[in-house]
Amino acid sequence: MAKSTSTSISQTELFSNDSEFLEADRRATTRQIRQDSMVAQHNDLIRARYDMSLLESRLFVCLLGRIDRKDKDFVLCRIPVSELYPDEKVGGKSYSQVREAVVRLASRVIHVETRDETGRREIISNPLMATCRYKEGSGYLIAQFNNFVKPYLLELQGNFTVAEIQTLLGFRSFYSYRLYWLLKSAAFHHDTIKLELVALKKTLNLEQRYQNFADFKRFVLDIAKQELSQTDMAFEYKQLKEGRAVSALLSIYFDRPLSLRMI
Repeated sequence: MAKSTSTSISQTELFSNDSEFLEADRRATTRQIRQDSMVAQHNDLIRARYDMSLLESRLFVCLLGRIDRKDKDFVLCRIPVSELYPDEKVGGKSYSQVREAVVRLASRVIHVETRDETGRREIISNPLMATCRYKEGSGYLIAQFNNFVKPYLLELQGNFTVAEIQTLLGFRSFYSYRLYWLLKSAAFHHDTIKLELVALKKTLNLEQRYQNFADFKRFVLDIAKQELSQTDMAFEYKQLKEGRAVSALLSIYFDRPLSLRMI
């Protein structure tokens, strides 16, 4: 599957005046979230290394939800700010958060690692978004995915995972969001899943954070465990140690006899 690594400079420039925003607004579609409320990603993108805030991940989901299964190209979409706060009232603080999220998301880079036919690793790094804009007082954002991610989001033929939009928007932690996708993609193919703890932290872009496992457990695993307990990816885990250091996690799904082993 060919993956484009080219990105137009003009696509990533920030709007500098009202006329540019208005022109983009004219071209943007008012397409609504899919009626079946389901979104899909290629598993390579699910396992990609990147970082986001919770609000950025919700924007990502809302944009995913506007992809039609017949799309061959990404469309420029309007996304109401209210969609990013499904259980909260939108106020002054919300718009300030949205401004910050737009700036950060516009510069996010996705690192996708795959293997070719001979088993050699290929790592591709590119911006996730072609454009991500917000004008104060408009009440909505304008966003479009970068063509780089077309093979991972459009015309998916296999090796992809489907999730329910409202489940994804209901998470209060970005790490719950990521772990949900990771567990769901792996559980579809295997009864037992093995993953190095170091690899998990790399995927979550936490290589330089939570060096103490107790902190990783408190701020990532336990929060995800609590949030996912209300979903189809509920899990338990216990620590497996080599000497005094935690080297692995053993997790078991609540809803079926599957296990997840992270080593």
